Amino acid sequence: MVTTLPQNGPADTEARETARSLVLKSGEAAWDNRQTVDGLPLFSAFWDRAAEMPSAGGREAQFVEGAVNASEVPERDLSVQLSGWMLMEAAHTAASGDEA
Repeated sequence: MVTTLPQNGPADTEARETARSLVLKSGEAAWDNRQTVDGLPLFSAFWDRAAEMPSAGGREAQFVEGAVNASEVPERDLSVQLSGWMLMEAAHTAASGDEA
């Protein structure tokens, strides 16, 4: 986590601030491009693009020989939503400066 990077000198401080900025900007982009469903966020598979609202149609994720092929609309996949929530938690921690 950004808040646990070493701080042994100016280069470490700069790297830590760069990482913090990256997390915060990514979080802002993901939040700005979300959709809202029943009052809850639906994150995009690409945080710099508007989330596509999944519909009942289209190909769903499929297990194939131990791997998972994504849904036709990736916003339907749990991994996409989980990554959005993990980013929100990381951005909150980075913004508050808390140690994880």
